Amino acid sequence: NSTMDGTFLGSIDELSIYNRALDASEIQSIFGAVSAGKCAPPPVLITPRGGFYTNSITVSISSTDATAEIHFTLDGSDPSLNSPVYTDAFAITNTTIVEARSFVDGLPFSPVACEVFRIWNASSGCVSPPGQVSWWPGDCTPLDLLGGNDGAVIGNTTYQAGNIAAGFSFDGISSAVVVKNAPNLQLQTFSIEAWIQRSSAIQATLTGSASGNLFAYGTGGYGIGMYNDGRLYLTKAGVSNVGSSIAVTDTNWHHVAVTKSGTNVTFYVDGVAEGPTNYNTVFTFSSNASIGGTGGTAATSFYGMIDELGIYNRALTTNEIQALVSAGSGGKCPNYPPLVIFPPANQNVPVGGSASFAVAASGWRPLSYQWLFRGNPIADATNTLLSLTNVQFSAAGSYSVIVSNSYGSMTSGSATLTVSVPPSITQQPQTQTVLVGSAATFTVGVTGTAPLSYQWRRNGINIGGATSSILVINNVQTQNAGSYTVRITNAVGSVTSNPATLTVASGQFSAVMVGANGVQLTVQGEAGANYAIDVSSDLSDPANWQPQATLLNNPAVWQFTDTTAPGISQRFYRLRKTP
Repeated sequence: NSTMDGTFLGSIDELSIYNRALDASEIQSIFGAVSAGKCAPPPVLITPRGGFYTNSITVSISSTDATAEIHFTLDGSDPSLNSPVYTDAFAITNTTIVEARSFVDGLPFSPVACEVFRIWNASSGCVSPPGQVSWWPGDCTPLDLLGGNDGAVIGNTTYQAGNIAAGFSFDGISSAVVVKNAPNLQLQTFSIEAWIQRSSAIQATLTGSASGNLFAYGTGGYGIGMYNDGRLYLTKAGVSNVGSSIAVTDTNWHHVAVTKSGTNVTFYVDGVAEGPTNYNTVFTFSSNASIGGTGGTAATSFYGMIDELGIYNRALTTNEIQALVSAGSGGKCPNYPPLVIFPPANQNVPVGGSASFAVAASGWRPLSYQWLFRGNPIADATNTLLSLTNVQFSAAGSYSVIVSNSYGSMTSGSATLTVSVPPSITQQPQTQTVLVGSAATFTVGVTGTAPLSYQWRRNGINIGGATSSILVINNVQTQNAGSYTVRITNAVGSVTSNPATLTVASGQFSAVMVGANGVQLTVQGEAGANYAIDVSSDLSDPANWQPQATLLNNPAVWQFTDTTAPGISQRFYRLRKTP
């Protein structure tokens, strides 16, 4: 029954039901396998792999289980015992969905294998609008045929016979195809087009939302979707949207598209345009995207099928959209030459450091890459990423890459590698003592690749406008005293000097004259300040200092004569500012 009566207290693993009585040796072999468990049934293999072929292709189906009987279909339906039994290889001359499955003792044994063979030639009627950066045909795989942005199926997403070949089928509840947040999809001007078939004429999703998404990023990114009444919309997810009045109101196949160029948005249903409509927004990209969902999840899952989804890095014209519709079962051609979406960028690295150049390109896969240095091929540099280590000055120069496929090639723009020497201090700023009102000058000597920038600091705080190799402080006051450093920076590094201390003296002996009447001291200090003069005949002990004179409210320059000095072999003087 369907109640919880007699529920088991514990864990159950690897529960299996068979349509026959297993013998003792079979039970013992399952027990003996322990953690290895039971083997999965051998898969059915369809060869060659699906894809685009010219004129015709011969297909074979196999299984490693000699006892299995293979049944297959050529219309996209799941094989059953009523389907033809495979006996020998067969030729395909038209686009065909091949599905196959093995049966043992009249029961399904293997998972369903599926490959789509698309036959094209000069007379197939296909079209290939330029600028397409990603193309997900949904041919029993979530692969992106052009941009490398292969999807990942989540939830109950399946593949069914589509408008061209196979397509994605979504349950409207928990299904989607997750697409990574790739640079070549982060567009502000674009076109998105696909063939779609609603599973309900009144509901675009079964999630309870008023709309279902066909392709959408998360918050801030772009998305195209359909309201329950069949109208299309372009959204900046979670922020704003603009909608159409033309709609898809039945469960037949229809071609839908949206183009955005600047602030102009145009919607299309079966080649009929509506717009342009003004939509002034800038998209941001902080999440993955979803086919049939939102932001890398199955949120607002579309209820229906999506086939031949394509994204372009420009706004297609009305004629180009209508050509896609008119192509019908001819679909899109695979003859897309490489298109460099993001060329390598300039690099500035320190000598001995590392540099890397990357390129993003679309085009019919496989794409091949050949990196160039100053126009010459680099040995073994045949990937999307070029990495350089222990860079020396000889590596400086221009780098580019040739991207090619069976339909052509394209050379990227050049990126410049600059090899620089980080700053190094050759002369540290010096500690100094200066008199109040005078000037203090700090200087630093530096080597390193220009341009070099400087920032002087006092006690760790930046000094405004102090941005050269020399710091001059005029009319020094006591508040200027402190620890001074300078930080030197260029494109590849930075260095901070040792601290230099500025001490501000409030007065000094500017002249000393020995005469018959004693020692005459000329003192320079702060006008109106109080000072004391101390004397000592022996500097070995600080206790030897004795007060000689206390002078109050003095002018800026004044004189004092020590009349006790005559007859003394040596005498030292010091000046102190007093309260």
